[in-house]
Order: sequence, then structure tokens, then C-alpha cells
Amino acid sequence: MMNVVRSRQRYVRVNPNRVRYVDLGVAAGFEADLDVDEDGLVLRYGHLFERVNPSRAGSASS
Repeated sequence: MMNVVRSRQRYVRVNPNRVRYVDLGVAAGFEADLDVDEDGLVLRYGHLFERVNPSRAGSASS
């Protein structure tokens, strides 16, 4: 069974295209750098996740 648990977090802008996530609660000590696009949407979440087809995000399908 999974539970939802509140956890303190901090996000720090490192530069215009990078944000550092720091967990201050449940997973205290976990940090990840997030690469973001010009709208602040995540392109890459450390070495864990990567957005697929960022150039097509938001375009309508035909």
C-alpha cells in the first residue's frame, strides 16, 4: 500500500536553464539538478528522467 506523505522541498535557480531540487524532509539529503527550457518546464531531471521530443512539446497532432 502506498501513502502520500508531505515533505519539505527547496528549489534553487542555479542559472537560467538549471534548477537544483533539494529534499529537506522524507528523503533528506537527496538533491538533483533539473535542466529546464525557457518556460521553466523540465527537460532533464538529473540522471533519472529526460523529456522526450522537447521540440514537439505543445504542438498539435495531425
